[in-house]
Amino acid sequence: MGRQSCRDCKATYAARNKKAPWDKVAPVKKDPPCRKCKPEENQDNKQVFDVYSRCSDQWRESGGLWIANADIEAAMDVIGVPVGDRLDLFDQVKLLASEVALHIGKEREKRRQEEEEKLKNRGKAR
Repeated sequence: MGRQSCRDCKATYAARNKKAPWDKVAPVKKDPPCRKCKPEENQDNKQVFDVYSRCSDQWRESGGLWIANADIEAAMDVIGVPVGDRLDLFDQVKLLASEVALHIGKEREKRRQEEEEKLKNRGKAR
């Protein structure tokens, strides 16, 4: 898939920002694209993000991009969400995941078009 959990993404960026022994100069520091990856967290949606963060590395791809219901339920189990709160929370996590999936789809299409353009330009240069 190419998508990482928030924790893994942040660790990847931290590693990329460190100077390796063979580097002549330090790399340009880049922060992870958190704001593009998911909406901003606030007090009203904290529990949604807690659940989403626990299952956001479980994307499936088959006729679309989605997180399996069982993965969301497992995340709610781990966090200890009371049974009475689960239905509404489940729906909110699914909505968040669909928004993220839409963004991922747009980014993939943009990269595909850029690669296609590079190939066309490469052919013209010859």
